[in-house]
Amino acid sequence: MEISRWALLCFLPGAFTTPAFAADAQKIFSQGGSNPGAIACSTCHGADGLGMPSAGFPRLADLPADYLTKQISDFRSGSRSNPIMLPIAQALSEDESKA
Repeated sequence: MEISRWALLCFLPGAFTTPAFAADAQKIFSQGGSNPGAIACSTCHGADGLGMPSAGFPRLADLPADYLTKQISDFRSGSRSNPIMLPIAQALSEDESKA
């Protein structure tokens, strides 16, 4: 089942705050952040946000925006450890991590 890009915005952190954040969130999800180290979320978590369980990448779809924002913040600060997510989260700018 394929989910439209607009439907996917409903699952991204900050998707309902402002149109600018929604556009940024979609871009980060599909293309990555401004820093080359901030790869697109869809690379590992799938184009539909449902994750890739066989590879150990969890779903992002349907998770609350506050929860996802906290996880990115925790990865950025190092209080949550994951060798894949740590450098990606740290490569996001403050605005990108909030988007």
